[in-house]
Amino acid sequence: VDEAKQTFAELSKARVASGSGTADDAAAQDFLAGDALGVTSVAYLVSGAGTKEANGKYTYEHDNEDGMPVYTHEADPEIALYKVLDKAWPDDARWVIERCVDASLHTALPRKLYYTHYREEFTTELAPPSDPDSWICALDGDLPAPSVSLSTVA
Repeated sequence: VDEAKQTFAELSKARVASGSGTADDAAAQDFLAGDALGVTSVAYLVSGAGTKEANGKYTYEHDNEDGMPVYTHEADPEIALYKVLDKAWPDDARWVIERCVDASLHTALPRKLYYTHYREEFTTELAPPSDPDSWICALDGDLPAPSVSLSTVA
């Protein structure tokens, strides 16, 4: 797995250098700089979401039980953007934006706002999809779906 991540990061560096890089390629640059997962000094900006509270800057918080990154909303840490593995098909992952009022107590279910389909490429891609067409509006979310872009950490 580590070798695959390193190869991916090197390819990403080449794409960024050629000018054809994506947000995922930019996130991989942290990996090359020594960040173990390539995610801790990256932030994402969610915009255009019908659920206004979902819009904003998300910064790295921790890794979940699957070792996938969790980013929290800077203005409201109860809202998270995270990647999760499919329990039935561990080669697939998806991205989720949700509100969890009492994450430490687990007395209320999280409110999913937006999510993507499970896809194999999401397991290795570092960045969430940027295109609103990749996001699905969940029961507690409002249309339109958001777009996600790489942001600066500051």
